[in-house]
Amino acid sequence: MDMRSERTFLAAVLSTVRYPLILVDREGGIEAVSHAAADLLTVSPEASRGSSIGEVTGSHGRLLHDAVASVVASGTSFTTELRSQGRWFDVVVDPIVGETGTVSGAVIHANRRITQPSAE
Repeated sequence: MDMRSERTFLAAVLSTVRYPLILVDREGGIEAVSHAAADLLTVSPEASRGSSIGEVTGSHGRLLHDAVASVVASGTSFTTELRSQGRWFDVVVDPIVGETGTVSGAVIHANRRITQPSAE
C-alpha cells in the first residue's frame, strides 16, 4: 500500500471512531484525528493536522504537550482527567511503538465521563 492509500485508509478508519482520538508524532505534531476529536480541539479536526497538540487544545495544551513528551521519552502511558466544552473526559496518552521497538509518537484517546470526578 502506498503512502496516499495508507492516508486514505487511515482517514476512513478514523471517520468511524466515535470518541476523541489524536495521533501525534514524537514532537507532538498532529498526524491524524477522529471527527470526535473536535470535543478536545479549539480548531476543526481537519485544520488541526500538522499543528502542535499544544497549540490546538486550549487550556489543556501544555498538559497534553508535556504528556506526549513524557510518553515518548519513557515509553509508558499517561492518564488524566480534563474538562473540555463543559464535559469531563478520561484521557489516556499511549506510546506508538514501531517494529524496531522505538517510540515513534503517541495516540491520545479520551472517553466522555457521565459524571464529574469526585473531589478528593
